[in-house]
Amino acid sequence: MAKKTKSYRELKDELDRIVLELESTTDDIDKAIEQYKQAQKTIAEIEKYLDKAKSKIDILKPPK
Repeated sequence: MAKKTKSYRELKDELDRIVLELESTTDDIDKAIEQYKQAQKTIAEIEKYLDKAKSKIDILKPPK
């Protein structure tokens, strides 16, 4: 089964959820570390998504 590409909104919501969980994690350092790793992965996905969007916009822009 092909991996579904997440939208920017889905990625941002996922990152917001992870941050909220990180902020509320007070005594479980192992859980906090895993959440931090997941946040880093999500941030990388967002950056990749934005890079693709910028490329599409650059193609559509008229030359100067």
